[in-house]
Amino acid sequence: MTQEELASRIGYRHKTSINKIESGKQKIMQDKILAFAKALQITPEQLMGWEPIVKSSLVNVPLSDAEAVVIKKYRAIDDRGRSNVDAVLDQEYYWSQNHEYEKDVVEYLYLGKVAAAGTEVYPGDIPLERIRERRLDGADFMVGVSGDSMEPTFFDGDRVYVKKTTDIEFGDIGLFIVNGCYYIKEYAPDGLRSHNPKYSLIPKDREIIVVGKVLGKVEK
Repeated sequence: MTQEELASRIGYRHKTSINKIESGKQKIMQDKILAFAKALQITPEQLMGWEPIVKSSLVNVPLSDAEAVVIKKYRAIDDRGRSNVDAVLDQEYYWSQNHEYEKDVVEYLYLGKVAAAGTEVYPGDIPLERIRERRLDGADFMVGVSGDSMEPTFFDGDRVYVKKTTDIEFGDIGLFIVNGCYYIKEYAPDGLRSHNPKYSLIPKDREIIVVGKVLGKVEK
């Protein structure tokens, strides 16, 4: 921190006063002790030399007022109290680190495995269930991929997010109903296209119902 920065944080107009204090030509005024300590992220006692300053990797991490209050209370309690606080803090910290993903998990309706091609699944045969999975903005439900017609984009058993919409453009991958069966295909000008070249095109003259747009794959 430069003298100019320190002066600004404390309320001095110029760095001259900081320079004089550092050189010992001027003492810190009593009403500035707290401001100096706060700017330097130490206690007034440490500033005055009454307590040692313990070097820490967190020395440059700014504290909120609430965090400063917690630290003040922690220093005021005895060893038994600190041991209890440490135990609870360690437990909560461990839980938060190992359950971070749950903060962004929501419940989706899952339609089971639908037909990518080859394997036909009729609407009445689809097992409906609700599963918890990572949130994806715009997704309304999830379906499972059956078959290999969309490889290498999607593989058999993959789960994908679907946005319920009929607004789909050429080049988009969507969920469609053709002759009463579900398919995951790429929407093309001439019909529904597979990514696996061994599968033929579903021509556009078939009765095609757009169910939704596939937004992406659920990462395993």
